[in-house]
Amino acid sequence: MVKKLIGSALLITLTTILVIGAVNRTHALQDKLGGNPAERGNEPNEAGQSGGNGNGNQNNDATTTMVAWQEFTGVVTAVSADELLIETADGILIEVAGRPWSYALGQTFTAAIGDALSLTAYLEDGEYKVGYLENRQTSFGVQLRDEYGAPAWRGGRGNS
Repeated sequence: MVKKLIGSALLITLTTILVIGAVNRTHALQDKLGGNPAERGNEPNEAGQSGGNGNGNQNNDATTTMVAWQEFTGVVTAVSADELLIETADGILIEVAGRPWSYALGQTFTAAIGDALSLTAYLEDGEYKVGYLENRQTSFGVQLRDEYGAPAWRGGRGNS
């Protein structure tokens, strides 16, 4: 009888600890994301995809939100195999490096210092994510991200 009482007490304690931990995690995520998900609606996550379907899984089919794209024109100020640096007409420096630049090069995109470029990008965490890049000298463009911000090099939407 005592063993059953101790076992039950341990089970209740463990369950309580797990529930409290889940509540704390939920509150921490809400604070990080800025409030209750029901009040926010479908906001994009880091990959430009909107929130899940309520059970922690991503619902990439119906509830995606487009990112706030901005159009820029600029001039190439530096270019290498590792990065492309563009200075916009407004004096903003936009870097295309890493996987996005590697993908652009793989699509035969070329640019030289002084080339005029047109691009679309969105701002995320203080950094511009380029979605489309066009060299105005050659009229050749490359799509780096879809309208939701999902990278083209990972198969586009739903595969950030």
